[in-house]
Amino acid sequence: MQHRVFTKWLASILAIVLIFTSIPFANLVVKAEESGEVGGEEKATLLNPNELTTIASGEAPPFEKKAPKEVMDLRTDSSKVIDNGDGTFSMEMYQEPVFRKNSGKWKEIQPEL
Repeated sequence: MQHRVFTKWLASILAIVLIFTSIPFANLVVKAEESGEVGGEEKATLLNPNELTTIASGEAPPFEKKAPKEVMDLRTDSSKVIDNGDGTFSMEMYQEPVFRKNSGKWKEIQPEL
């Protein structure tokens, strides 16, 4: 008897959870009114729909490609990070130390004497 009650209870809970998770909460966005106030002193600002055309259409805003260069702040004794200039980064890692700190800056270790 208890097994049957537990099964009905579990099925009911799962049905409620399934219904709740199928509600599209992304469409339930509250929009600020033009004359309304948000947070007491702050005024609501409305966005111009013409400014959002590239974002709404799925296109990325224009991006200027730059020449790749190293990000010196992220260098360690056995790795360096390169800004590819297109919004991505690459990390070059080495098995042994190839850089050393000299006067607070990372410098390449020179194998020659």
